[in-house]
Amino acid sequence: MLCFPETKTIIIYHDNPEITDEAKLRVSVCISVPPDTGVDGEIGKMVLPSGKYALARFELSSDEYQEAWDWVYRTWLPESGYQPDDRPCFEMYHNDPKTHPEGKSIVAICIGVKPL
Repeated sequence: MLCFPETKTIIIYHDNPEITDEAKLRVSVCISVPPDTGVDGEIGKMVLPSGKYALARFELSSDEYQEAWDWVYRTWLPESGYQPDDRPCFEMYHNDPKTHPEGKSIVAICIGVKPL
């Protein structure tokens, strides 16, 4: 459920699942909010670091995410002239899959990049 039409759900991945043990993977589940939004208690606020991001947009079923991430890292990235930088990767969701005719999520996979 979105708070406002422009609200996006964002999943931030702080660790590489190919390196970090699954039990130690850190993930932040977020929604976009105006900069002046107050927070309290267990609710925190993060600011995604600015810079150049590779953004790949997909319409995915729940079983297609790994294939999409693999395509970005194994197909697009090696041919792009860029390499990942130190910023966390994230997924930004653009719809509620319950409203999609095929039940898919429209998602952008975002990776901070720098030139080779």
